Amino acid sequence: MPSRVVQAHQDKLDVVEFLAAEFPKRSMVGLRRLVGGGHVRVNGASAQRHRTVRTGDEVTFPDLDEHVAAFTPRREPPTLLARHGDVVVIDKPAGLPVLPEGKGDKRSDSVMAAVRPLLDDDERVHPVHRLDKDTTGVLVLATSRRAARELSRAFYDKAVQKTYRAIVRGVMLEDEGEIDMPINRPRRNAQQVRIDFRSGKPALTRFKVLERFRGFSEVELQPETGRTHQIRAHLRAIGFPLAVDPLYGSPHGVKLSEFKRGYHAKEHAVERPLIDRLPLHAESLVFPLPETDETIEVKSPLPKDMRITLDKLRRWAPLRSR
Repeated sequence: MPSRVVQAHQDKLDVVEFLAAEFPKRSMVGLRRLVGGGHVRVNGASAQRHRTVRTGDEVTFPDLDEHVAAFTPRREPPTLLARHGDVVVIDKPAGLPVLPEGKGDKRSDSVMAAVRPLLDDDERVHPVHRLDKDTTGVLVLATSRRAARELSRAFYDKAVQKTYRAIVRGVMLEDEGEIDMPINRPRRNAQQVRIDFRSGKPALTRFKVLERFRGFSEVELQPETGRTHQIRAHLRAIGFPLAVDPLYGSPHGVKLSEFKRGYHAKEHAVERPLIDRLPLHAESLVFPLPETDETIEVKSPLPKDMRITLDKLRRWAPLRSR
């Protein structure tokens, strides 16, 4: 029977996670069934599903070609923006969480699963930072734990320059400024964060207005810190929430009828929103590559739904700058 030896960076993975790391293009559900059926052994003993492996363990298993189907992604893999050694940069689409949110088959609908076709068979992907499920744009991943640690440290040390584009509700009068408000999550599993000057953690977001429209503004944002939901909470706090945001603003999509004067819907037609998710896009990242002195910048083009919304606003809701 084929076998693999557990390496130091795989220490304390459970046996299913170990096999998934070794064979990322195999179905996670199939690997789980293989272990659950008693077909996998660790150091000669049958392994249970939650058995933890340690460095040096020998894991044996039957021929995977006969027992486990190839992984089939639920969608096309995201666009690869850059690859530098163990660093992978993708253009994250809307609606795709970075980490799996559910169990069973639902676990395959995540960035971690979707990028598998972009990797070699023996590569395992590690998250470095997060973007909300409906946020698009530049996302950095690593294919080694060493690179993941160094990149995560760069984010923690504020050595990464992050630039976002957003569409907000309301006409922002200041051309640029700073939102310096501490953020606190009231409970560990709370969906929302809140501004908390008493016990919140420091959070700073710089903004610049790019364009103004009747009832809306396009804004460039540079968060200096990386708190959960920082941009979303900061924008709501100053009275200009994202144009669509179920947690911190309006849950309804932006419709043409909101700002096009004289709008008439076609008979019996249901108006579809121009955009019905967070209009927030991670436009660029400037960050240091692990183990080098090189700093790179990676950019992502504005997604189609945000481009269409802005084009309609320019046509039907123009507003001259002050």
